[in-house]
Amino acid sequence: KPKNTKQTVKRLLGYVAKYKFRLLLVLVCMLFNTLSSLTGGYILRLVINALVGNSELNFLGMVFDNPLEYLGLILCVIACVYICGICASYMQARLMLSVSMNAIETLRNDLFKKVQKLPVRAFDSDSNGTIMSSFTNDIDNIDMMLHNTVVNLISGTITLVGTLVMMIYTNIWLTLITIVFI
Repeated sequence: KPKNTKQTVKRLLGYVAKYKFRLLLVLVCMLFNTLSSLTGGYILRLVINALVGNSELNFLGMVFDNPLEYLGLILCVIACVYICGICASYMQARLMLSVSMNAIETLRNDLFKKVQKLPVRAFDSDSNGTIMSSFTNDIDNIDMMLHNTVVNLISGTITLVGTLVMMIYTNIWLTLITIVFI
């Protein structure tokens, strides 16, 4: 555990701050991925209501007489929506991987420069490999944090908020009952 967590986080964010544009693209991809997931669910709601409720088979202003044509179009639309979500998820992972790898490379180079400046007695007082083992483990943990934990935390929050908004849009009373019983 760091002595000063706030200062440590600030320094780590300094390594990532160089990649603001990529991080913004990662956020856009997260939003797009969440939006595609919620849109797919909403379209399924429309299909179920239309087919079960014996109402008019209407999608985006087009009226269908044949339920199979309606279902075929909806399946194609849902497939396109989910494929777009998969592409956004892939781009998010690729961009975040490049950000985390570049930040970790800079951090490793800075640590190497720091180790080069240490006096010889610093290496004599520790057993063989202790310093390098600590650096390696700590950097691997930071890499995992940047690549997985932060992304999952932000993505989960966006998904939670998006789901809540979609629930309110669909039926506010059921949303309130659900929130009360959670």
